[in-house]
Amino acid sequence: MEKRLAVIIFTLTSVFIGKEVFGAVYGDFINQYVTGETVTGDVNSLAEGIALIVRPTNISEYTDISIKIKGMLLKDVVLNKEEVKKGWDEEEKLCEGEPLRNMTVASGNACTAFLISENQVMTAGHCVYMMAGTTPNSGMSERTLCERMNFVFGVRKARIIDGGFEVLKSNQYKCGKIEKVVAREDGLDFAVIRLDRPVKNRTIFTLGNEEEMREGDDVFSLGHPRGGALSYTSGSVTSGYGDFKLKSNLDTFSGNSGSPVMNYSTNEVIGILIQGRDDFRSVGGRSCQELAKYDDSVYGETVLRMSEIKKYR
Repeated sequence: MEKRLAVIIFTLTSVFIGKEVFGAVYGDFINQYVTGETVTGDVNSLAEGIALIVRPTNISEYTDISIKIKGMLLKDVVLNKEEVKKGWDEEEKLCEGEPLRNMTVASGNACTAFLISENQVMTAGHCVYMMAGTTPNSGMSERTLCERMNFVFGVRKARIIDGGFEVLKSNQYKCGKIEKVVAREDGLDFAVIRLDRPVKNRTIFTLGNEEEMREGDDVFSLGHPRGGALSYTSGSVTSGYGDFKLKSNLDTFSGNSGSPVMNYSTNEVIGILIQGRDDFRSVGGRSCQELAKYDDSVYGETVLRMSEIKKYR
């Protein structure tokens, strides 16, 4: 597949000479921070409509006009936390020499959302429950779920500071109301959130239709891998997967859940990222993990079809 958008593309070897690329990898790395030097035109405009979802407890006042999102370096994150909780294994972090060790990420859980109207965002349904540390069958009220997630636009590489990100206060929005949330085990997984106030001067995404998409068609996505600074990745549709899902070879992480997946030809959203393969793998004989690399023709990241979402809105 031809990688055509205006973005810097790196091969696997370039990772090891200091280039800032990241993702659960299918073939070559196709993932890059969104800056004026790496993307242009429509992609930069679309990027303005992307928000990082974080817990309010991880946000604090920084200056009179800015907030700080608490963060840490990826090398300090326990990558197999769930296994450790279950008593299966000892703590594992990134191996020495891995290229992502000094990547700044938001502390705690994180997801991605995107503007679909002046005061609405869309994301993955499981993100709503994950941010609250609960499950769909817990009985937690929508009011409480809403109170446990904030939406912050403009979390870019240039906003990285020691211990996190500094962002303008005006870029932070609260959850006003959960208008729709679905997080089913079969993969129907999306949410529409009404924000506490209208968002001004940011791109509203056009919800398209994936029904004309075929295997090999070009797609791209914008989001916050592992809760890091806004990034761009491109790839293709690799298969139709079930009645309402697609597979793609986009290089994404956890944290990209809820990211829009766009048709390269139209810039319209054809689905949202809801699931992917493991970001990291344990290394045999070593108590650490390395970036997972996959053949780009096998499996892939799961995208919920926009036509299916529209049925339930």
